[in-house]
Amino acid sequence: MSHTGGHFPDEKQTLLLKAALSERLKAIRYFVEWLEINQLDKLDPSSSGFLSDFMDSIDSGSQRLLPLVIHNLGENTHPYFVFLLGTRKNYWVKNKQITHKAFGIIKTLEQHGIPAMPMKGLDLANRFYENIAHRPMNDGDLLIPYQYREKVIELTKTGVFGNKTRAFDSKPNNLNTALRLDFEGKLNIDLHWSIFREYAFQAHASDFIWQKATKTIIAGVTNYQMTATHALFLNIASGRSFDSVPPFRWVADAKKIMDKSTIDWSELLELCKTFPFRPFLKKAFTYLAEQHQFDIPLTFQKELKYLETNELEEKYYHAISVNSRKYGFAGALWFITNRNIFYHKLFMKDTGISLTRFIFTWHFTKIKSIIS
Repeated sequence: MSHTGGHFPDEKQTLLLKAALSERLKAIRYFVEWLEINQLDKLDPSSSGFLSDFMDSIDSGSQRLLPLVIHNLGENTHPYFVFLLGTRKNYWVKNKQITHKAFGIIKTLEQHGIPAMPMKGLDLANRFYENIAHRPMNDGDLLIPYQYREKVIELTKTGVFGNKTRAFDSKPNNLNTALRLDFEGKLNIDLHWSIFREYAFQAHASDFIWQKATKTIIAGVTNYQMTATHALFLNIASGRSFDSVPPFRWVADAKKIMDKSTIDWSELLELCKTFPFRPFLKKAFTYLAEQHQFDIPLTFQKELKYLETNELEEKYYHAISVNSRKYGFAGALWFITNRNIFYHKLFMKDTGISLTRFIFTWHFTKIKSIIS
């Protein structure tokens, strides 16, 4: 089914989030309302077409939130749930496969002198959720220090990871901040050397993550883990861009991180000051507090509210948070070019790379990724 997209949950998605995150009695009411508004309340669960009728009527983000909804409400709360447990088992199997593959890659990287740290869903599902199946993943993500990026690319070319990926050209002007490894069974692991896609040329953008990371030795392999405060910041900032299905998973992830951890709100505020994502971050924390009653300190909310944002940050935020395709081909091309101008001014002013060179490289890389 088609969706208008966005970067914040719509009314239906907010209802499902409340069903997943609220106290049980309230959550049941939210779930029933969600079924009604989606016209799913009168399906016959004993019908052979129930699962497809149900799943095909909702977006993929809502599908992936269902295991957490079932967990929050209880498996016996609704007659639909028993027929959805098979889907939850599939998520569990996929997540286990991704986790096993990712930690095998961590071991291989360590053997070659390269540290690696789980991030995004791989970190969150295994650390903050009661059951790994409650947080479905499409792939696994690992963070490596920026200085090892070319070594990792060369290792990939040797086939040491057992992947099927053709490594891209590792020239200094490459705009990539990650390398995807494809494996049999439709498994994918992304190796990142920057926490945000905007920082392809800033070698030290992720240093704060590594400086406070903890490490343990498990089965002879060094495992690095970012702080919960850093995980929360990365998670919330990940929702800043437009997608055909709004990336609203960050809401549930934020709740799980906050429930299981002690957050350093002073440091979190400093991170909000450091990275130019303030226009979104202000809206995001307000949304969490007002729509889902997250326990966010009032002092933090107040200080964040009054953080200054400049015109360039506002323009860049607008450019990444709207659907450029709605303007047609010519309009989208103009819109994307303007977005890249804002990008260059915000993130590349100290790199020595001219705007003309950047625009050309961006379009060349985009075309190359489409045809390859």
